[in-house]
Amino acid sequence: MSSMLEGSAYQSLMDKVNKVRSYGLSDIISIPQIAIVGDQSTGKSSVLEAVTKLSFPRDKNMCTKFATQVSLRCDPRSHEDRLSACIKGNDAFNTKFLSIDPSTEFEGVIKAADDVLCRSRSKDISDEVLELTLTGPTQSPLTIIDLPGFINIPIDGQDKNLPDMIRAINGRYMQDPRTIILAVHPATSDLNNSYALAEAGKVDPNGERTIPIITRPDEVPNGLLEDVVEMILNKRKFMRLGYLVMRNSAYVEMSESWDKALQREIAFFQESNLWKNVPDSVKGRESVKRFLGNLLHSHIKKELPLLKKEIVSKIEALERTLEAMGNPVSTTAAARVAFTMMASNLKGSLNNLLTGQYAQQYIDAFKDSSSSEDDTSGRDDDKERLSIRFVRSTLHQLYREYSTSMADGTQLPATEQISALTIKYRGSELPGFLPYNVFLQIFKGILSDWKRHTREHVERMCKYFYEAITAYINYDTDSLMLPVVLETFDSFYRTQKKRIDDRVHEIFRDEAHPFTVNEGFFDKISKLREKKSGEKGSKNQNAASNEQAAAEDLSTMLVAYCNVSRERIADVIPMQTVERHLVWETDTLFRMLITVDDKALDGLIESPEKQALRRSLKERIDILERSLSEL
Repeated sequence: MSSMLEGSAYQSLMDKVNKVRSYGLSDIISIPQIAIVGDQSTGKSSVLEAVTKLSFPRDKNMCTKFATQVSLRCDPRSHEDRLSACIKGNDAFNTKFLSIDPSTEFEGVIKAADDVLCRSRSKDISDEVLELTLTGPTQSPLTIIDLPGFINIPIDGQDKNLPDMIRAINGRYMQDPRTIILAVHPATSDLNNSYALAEAGKVDPNGERTIPIITRPDEVPNGLLEDVVEMILNKRKFMRLGYLVMRNSAYVEMSESWDKALQREIAFFQESNLWKNVPDSVKGRESVKRFLGNLLHSHIKKELPLLKKEIVSKIEALERTLEAMGNPVSTTAAARVAFTMMASNLKGSLNNLLTGQYAQQYIDAFKDSSSSEDDTSGRDDDKERLSIRFVRSTLHQLYREYSTSMADGTQLPATEQISALTIKYRGSELPGFLPYNVFLQIFKGILSDWKRHTREHVERMCKYFYEAITAYINYDTDSLMLPVVLETFDSFYRTQKKRIDDRVHEIFRDEAHPFTVNEGFFDKISKLREKKSGEKGSKNQNAASNEQAAAEDLSTMLVAYCNVSRERIADVIPMQTVERHLVWETDTLFRMLITVDDKALDGLIESPEKQALRRSLKERIDILERSLSEL
């Protein structure tokens, strides 16, 4: 036996791999291993028995129904071989078979495992694993996994899906890029008929990790032995790793000792000179065991650096996933704490947004959506589109547009219309005097147009604010809390919008009663009168009628007062509506958020599925970290 296989360094390496496998690493990342596959009744279990010296039951009802992992350990301090058996999650079984004599109690292990994994569950096959560890002073390190044999047709009483179930179990191992496939093939069958090799070829087309092992060479007729030898010498179907061959114990020899079976095998390979052409290193149970040990050792050494790198990468990916899930929320109290913290952060970030203090991260990450940017107020296409990213500057843009449109949209009636209205609404005043009720009627008509125009612009301002803040909330809020925040913001917006509409009505109700102490008003009247007087003097030297003069003077007063009123409204509307009831009210929104009822917060509590996912992520990270530390 090679000193490498008996060396403590190799044993230590195998122990590490087996330990991380016991942690469950193989459920997360593939690890180097050897798996035996083959059609049922091709000698798979005999190969495993020949390599491990464990006498697997030969009862036809005890064929492999589950994956069996056998780990051989060398312990020079022990005086005899001891076997432990383990099925994950079954403490009673594991305690019962913690340490037994393999020579007398092994058959009971297999039967007990069959009861636990199959019979008690009325199953023909199980996808769980029986783990066997054989420790002794003369054992050489090796871990090998025996898989259920492929079948094509179930017999009466078996699950009709059994062939597919076996293929699924074996496929998981064979597809693993770090699994060496030991494909068992009987010498009595043509290589073209090997289903196991065909399946291996699908997942390992270049044959980089597949090695056929030929069984039952003693059953080959003498005339066909030469063909079998040529196959083993890699002359019929080339395999990168070559071929192995061993003689199985026949059914009538099953009661014989392992040593007796070894002597029969040695004698068999000496019977024909053809076997002399096959190197000793690939024929016979001891050579097969040595070959597989060397192969697995080199395979582990090659894969180990890549395995560690993959573990680190997987840990980082899982930690990112766990971090993205946020802090765990399992109770209503925890949900309220988390929601209040979120609301407080949102209040601060909204204040910054609405004062134009944009964080660079926000500028880089937040993108205006084309649908929200569109100017949907019915204005011309060449108008600057509204940016939902830069809220403060866009609101000022809307305020300026409103002010400009108010100035451009003021249309006073002609002097002739004013004269007609003066006659129509004449009261007790003498001819030539200014009738106040005419002034009031004309101004109310102008004010009505302003009010309609103002409502259109305020609606546009409010709609922009709603879209911009909704977009920001979507950007800044955890997806789990987002529905509650959006629903609260909707309620806040509806309440504030009603207040804005009421405030617009109040402002125009007040403006319907002309009033000003603005000194500029009197200056404007004087300047307009002087201008009109100069124009009349240069254009017409005839004295105008008193009624005409009164109408012109009324027009002058209307122009002056409309200028004052319009300027006042253009300032008051944005300040006392959008600014007062939306922009300056983040405190109100915050109070609404932190006082939402418990029922609304119940939706923040993680579902059982998400809690299970969180636990699974933590468990997998723990397995990976423990494995990395072990390796």
